[in-house]
Amino acid sequence: MKVTNSSLTFLRAIIYASVLATLLFCSAPVLANSSTPVDLDFPEHTETPEPGKYPALYNVPLALAPHDHFFLSRPLIIEEVSWPTADFRYGFFDIKTNSLHTGIDLVSEIGEPVLAAGDGEVIFSGYGLIKGSFDPEDPYGIAVMIKHSFGFEGHTLFTVYGHLQKSFVKDGQMVKAGEPIGTVGITGNTSGPHLHFEVRLQEGQDAVVQNPELWLAPPLGYGVLAGRIQTEGGYFLPSKNFTLKSLETGKIWKITTYSQNLIDRHLNDGFFNENFVLYDLPEGKYEISTYYYYGLYKAEIDIAPGAVNFITFRGSQGFVFGYPIINDPTEFLH
Repeated sequence: MKVTNSSLTFLRAIIYASVLATLLFCSAPVLANSSTPVDLDFPEHTETPEPGKYPALYNVPLALAPHDHFFLSRPLIIEEVSWPTADFRYGFFDIKTNSLHTGIDLVSEIGEPVLAAGDGEVIFSGYGLIKGSFDPEDPYGIAVMIKHSFGFEGHTLFTVYGHLQKSFVKDGQMVKAGEPIGTVGITGNTSGPHLHFEVRLQEGQDAVVQNPELWLAPPLGYGVLAGRIQTEGGYFLPSKNFTLKSLETGKIWKITTYSQNLIDRHLNDGFFNENFVLYDLPEGKYEISTYYYYGLYKAEIDIAPGAVNFITFRGSQGFVFGYPIINDPTEFLH
């Protein structure tokens, strides 16, 4: 199924109208430049799958707006769209284990195929990703790391696949996106079968983790919501709970912002500088709400498909929908 030029024009018109309408519903004045139109370049997408299979996905790379970077395909075959709870998502800090969650956990059955999220070279396979020397006590268990043949803003991109049952690949092996590289398991520090998936960007001698929800291409007709939940002075509110509700279906998502541990280490996107992300949201109208100093703040927003939709909460100023302001638009990493 192809997207025609007339369809593109119609979709652009819908998104521009939706953003304008959203601004009118916000509970605070619009921040400077938040209403600047964004030129969205709609791509062709994959063919519609047969009934009973997983949803169609946009082709990668996908970047409808200038700072979007949906460069990776799903590392698991999607049977249905699901949303992990807060402790399975990026930025959660586990007090019991004193550990920061630096990826997303994708629940699946033992033995399900794990797929390469993009073309590249396997630079690690086996035990010992963190502890080295193929240490069987490594928290990632059996893991694979891929150095991809593409990057972003001059930075090399890596992906990590943890808690595998087995690995099918060896160090130095070249793989293609969608190629099986292992199977889902329960090795390492895990209480149940799932894939721990990370995205890392090279910064100097280090590879800095990023939220994978900003890098995985969404299903057709779905978008991503990212944002900053802050005080009036612009300080992040860590581990802050808020609610997103679909005004069309009534479905409710409970979302928690990143922990202070992640913010202190600047492990968020260099442009968005977000402290929460929620991917795979069906396009449509939503209500976002949170309590702040015993006051309830709400705003209505539209989620556009195939793109990062951004919102900011600034304490008593309420919610503002629109792209964030940055001091240096060319700077990506902190």
